Amino acid sequence: MKKESLYINGREHPVYHDEDPQFLIVEVVGKEEMETLDEQIRIIKEEVREPFILAAFGVGDWNRELSPWEAAPVFGKDGFGDGAAYTLKTLEKEFIPQVRKRYGREEMPVILCGYSLAGLFALWSSCQTDSFRSIAAVSPSVWFPGWIEYLKVNPVNTDYVYLSLGDREEKTKNKVMATVGSYIRETEDILKERGIGCLFEWNEGNHFNDPEGRCARGIISCIKDLSKQKIRLYHTGFDIISSPDIGTGRKNADFGQGFYLSDDREFSKRWARQRKDMTTYLNYYVLDPEGLNIKQLDRDQEWFDYIYDNRNKAEDRFSGYDLIIGPIANDTIYDTWGIITSGLIRKEQALKLLQEGLVYRQFVIKTDKALKALKFMGAEELHSEEIEAFRNTVRKEEEQFQEIFARKLDEIMKDNEN
Repeated sequence: MKKESLYINGREHPVYHDEDPQFLIVEVVGKEEMETLDEQIRIIKEEVREPFILAAFGVGDWNRELSPWEAAPVFGKDGFGDGAAYTLKTLEKEFIPQVRKRYGREEMPVILCGYSLAGLFALWSSCQTDSFRSIAAVSPSVWFPGWIEYLKVNPVNTDYVYLSLGDREEKTKNKVMATVGSYIRETEDILKERGIGCLFEWNEGNHFNDPEGRCARGIISCIKDLSKQKIRLYHTGFDIISSPDIGTGRKNADFGQGFYLSDDREFSKRWARQRKDMTTYLNYYVLDPEGLNIKQLDRDQEWFDYIYDNRNKAEDRFSGYDLIIGPIANDTIYDTWGIITSGLIRKEQALKLLQEGLVYRQFVIKTDKALKALKFMGAEELHSEEIEAFRNTVRKEEEQFQEIFARKLDEIMKDNEN
């Protein structure tokens, strides 16, 4: 494993990386935690065989940069700021993209780890975004004023949460911090009630005992859970769909009849619709693909032919599969078929047209076996302002694609004339 440094906004962030990593661990650290990272890596490597990246995101003003909202001092004279939103934005928009580009791959699942107030930040972040597949909240400051009330009314967008606490932490004389024991138990209960994978472990000692070992154990737990290859999926509609039905979908949809989902939360929101006197929901699920017969499609001739057949209600050539994963066909595919039947372009030329533009994947549950492997995790209501904003994004993308499509078609037509 190599160790390098990444500099963002003048701050140094240590990065430990293997070749061909499978996981990206982002650990939010202060100056003291930065000094124990080598020992932490040693402990992780003793238990984990999979290659990974551990990127340490250093913070300076702990109380300000990691607090989700302002709060009065609990110990000493320093209160808490509300800089967590900015810190999360920096992680998502700058830090993680740069780490991925320099050391890893785009599709790597991300584990967010934090100790103490950084552990609370990790938990809070899972309520803001689905960027993190797992959370390691190690001795988290769940005593933070307002946290448990916030958790009760906000969704958690992750598959797995590791929690830990020292067995002497709740025995402090500080009345606010002494609530940490009851609140971490309540946090565990809420997560499990929502169907989120959760492991809570007690450690020996007070809050400051063996932080590097505790963080290492949290990360190891998250990696072991991720190694099971569970997939988080989304579906928008006018109902909370806790028990999907594969028999209600259209037979002439892209991949035939089935229950359609996306692994992209933001993309799923883009296709949300509104109807008068109806509520729009984003349903989310976790799929365990182990033991499923899965067909993976790319944007190639096989994919094109399969969609073409399904649109024409031909027999499903992949009916023996439990799950089909592949790119979504842009609606312009209708125009492409019309052009093919007119004889203006050949089928292989039509495929080139459809290989333009952005690629979004869809997951289609085709059998009862796959349906049993799909676990409903919850649903959130989408509001009209948010839906309209996403629809505007879709319209802009469609306009851009139509321009690309028209230009590419013109090039093909000119080649055919020659």
